[in-house]
Amino acid sequence: MNESVNVKSPAINARLASLAEKHQEYESRLEALQSRVHLTPDEEYEEAKLKKLKLALKDEIEKLTRGSEAH
Repeated sequence: MNESVNVKSPAINARLASLAEKHQEYESRLEALQSRVHLTPDEEYEEAKLKKLKLALKDEIEKLTRGSEAH
């Protein structure tokens, strides 16, 4: 039997950490934007873009997590 079923490789762990850090950066910026009463058109665009980027990172984190568990 393979005893390392739930053990992620160091490369996957490093990638997950990097993605999680970037996700938190996006979250922090979104919080800053959402705390404002009014957003400029550029800030509205940035907010929408950050939401999409954050979701893409979340999807990639999920994919890596599931992929590493399947091995």
